[in-house]
Amino acid sequence: EAEAAKYFSPGNFHGHFNATEENNCDANPYGCTGHISNPPCYWSTYAVAQAHYLGIPVSPSGPMIDGGYPYGRLVEVLYAANYTQSNVLVYWFKPDNLIEEFHGTNFEMQPVLLPVSSLECIKARVNETE
Repeated sequence: EAEAAKYFSPGNFHGHFNATEENNCDANPYGCTGHISNPPCYWSTYAVAQAHYLGIPVSPSGPMIDGGYPYGRLVEVLYAANYTQSNVLVYWFKPDNLIEEFHGTNFEMQPVLLPVSSLECIKARVNETE
């Protein structure tokens, strides 16, 4: 059962990426959204909300209730994308060994820097207790 939930398993399964109704921009050119592989809600990230308010049409659809992925699954997504030479958008962090592992390869991670949040946005963020 645990193996069936994997996105990458060296020597066994190398990943597969396919368009969904939401992210198939050929079939849905005016309403498509990209996919962002976002971490679980207990990480301190506001990437999805920032993308929304900046007009970047992405949404998460991972297996967790918030659409996020557990850390191990995020790593599998990266290995699968590397193996299949697929582009992925993923919230990531420094320092991390994967950044160095992919450095200088066809799958070198490229940072996407979003503008710093305004004080108004920071005050409006929902926290763990809300």
